[in-house]
Order: sequence, then C-alpha cells, then structure tokens
Amino acid sequence: MRQLFTLLLCLLLFDCSNKEKQVAASDTVSIEAPKTFQTDSSDIKTDELKKGVSRFTDYESYYQLDSYLVNTNQDTANFQTIDTTCAILIFPTEKQIELMQEEHGEDFYTIADDNSFYQSQAITFLDSLNIHTIIVGSKRYLKLIDENKKEWILDIRQNGAPGWNLIFFSSNKKPKVVPAIDVTNELIMGFYNH
Repeated sequence: MRQLFTLLLCLLLFDCSNKEKQVAASDTVSIEAPKTFQTDSSDIKTDELKKGVSRFTDYESYYQLDSYLVNTNQDTANFQTIDTTCAILIFPTEKQIELMQEEHGEDFYTIADDNSFYQSQAITFLDSLNIHTIIVGSKRYLKLIDENKKEWILDIRQNGAPGWNLIFFSSNKKPKVVPAIDVTNELIMGFYNH
C-alpha cells in the first residue's frame, strides 16, 4: 500500500510540476497560477504550524467557513486570488506532510491514501458535471471574490487546518467547505445549480 501511495505521489508531483497554467472554461478570469501544491512556502514556517491555538475544536469545525475566515493585512504575495466559479482543491504542503508524518508515524500513509482516494473521487464527480477545479498552491491565504466584489479571506494553512480540503465556490453565493468523502453528484448540482 505504501509503495502504491509513493508511486501516486511521485506521479502527481511530476505531473503538477509540468503544468504551470490554469485553464478556465470559457470565462476570462484573473487567477494567479500556483507553482505546485508541494512547493515549499516561505510564508509558512514549521514552528508556526506547530504553535498557536487551533480554531478546529471538533469534526464539524473543519467544514465551517467561519473556522477559516480572517481579517488580514498580509502582503498580497501570501494570497491566491480566485474570482470564478470553481471547486478549490487543497493539498498539504511539504512542511504539513512532514508534521503529519511526525505526528501520525506509520498511520500517515493510511491517512494520505484515504484523503487522496476521496479527493480523487470528488474530482471525478466534479469533472463529470463540468465544474472547473483549481488546485491551490502553497500560499497560506485564499482570497475569494464574488461577482459583487464581496471578499472572503481564508487562512487555509493555519494551525490545525486539514492538509486536504475542498471548497465549493460560486461567483454568486457564499463559499462552502465540503468534506471530500461526502461529495456526490446531487451535492454538487445543488450547490452549483445544475
């Protein structure tokens, strides 16, 4: 199982390193193209991820938008801006992976395998309904902007935040953090009004 996961992770890293562009389905958008989701981020220090009080107190808090919302005056270089309808896929950075390996030991590989499976399954559902997906780079903050210029700033790399996550975003409604394990065609169609 570990060999399969390692092979898949290597293929994903290789594939992502060859893709430096974002393709938007028929919309003209201003999306900052991420490097790859595995790139080291200078905005996130290992100590910073270890310390601090987690806003995630129980399972439900991982999927409440309020758990991620922040007011910040950070340099915009720390932001990935998204202003188009899409599903946003979040994968752990290298530093987050190191911390999870340290915390979970051998169980990390099972955790990573499970999360990869459910993210992959969610991507399959999203693709089947022609929902554009964006993989978040190593930036700490997401800045989501709707068609009325309302902004949500999310700290997706804060202490306690899950390494793998999925956010539904539509330019005409509030973003929704969704457990990948719960993604179905019906959930997607309900959010995106298909």
